Amino acid sequence: MVIVGAMALSATPDSELADVVRPLREPITDATGLFQNWNLFAPDPRPTTSRLEARLTYEDGSTASWSPPAGNRFLGAYRSFRWRKWANNVLDRDREDLLRSGAEFIAGTTRRNGRYPVEVVLVKLTYRAPPPGSGRPRDPDPDWEAEPYYTLALSETGEVIDGTVHDEDDAP
Repeated sequence: MVIVGAMALSATPDSELADVVRPLREPITDATGLFQNWNLFAPDPRPTTSRLEARLTYEDGSTASWSPPAGNRFLGAYRSFRWRKWANNVLDRDREDLLRSGAEFIAGTTRRNGRYPVEVVLVKLTYRAPPPGSGRPRDPDPDWEAEPYYTLALSETGEVIDGTVHDEDDAP
C-alpha cells in the first residue's frame, strides 16, 4: 500500500501538497523505479527530441565521441531508460550543477592508455518532431542541430583545468 500510495502521489500535479509529500515519496519511488511523470504528454508535449553527445579531444589531437549506452533489443530498454533520464537531467538548463560531474564521468570512462581526454564538450543534439496527431511519421534519419552545452578542460592525467557553461547563443 505504501508503494502504491507513493506512486499515486508522484503522478499528482505540482501543488503545496505535492511539495510537502515529496521528501517522503521520492525515496520510495526512486528506489523502486516507479516515479510517474506525465508532463511529457500533457498539457504541452515537447516539440523537440533531444539527446546528449560528448565530443572528446585527446592530447595527440585525435577525437572521439561518446553517447549514453543503448543496450540490446530485448532488455536494453530498461538500461537505456536510466541513461536517457540521466542525460536529460544533464542537459536541463536548471541542473547546471550536473555538467561538471557528468563531463568528468565521461572523461573517466573514455581514457586511452591511462590518459584522459584533454577536452570534453557536452553537446545537446535536437530535432523538431512532428506535432502529435499530425499524421506525419517520425523521420528515421533526422537532421540533428548541435548546441555545445559545456566544455571541460583537463590535463592528460585527469586533473580539471577549467569548466565553461555555454550560453544558448553559442550554437554553431
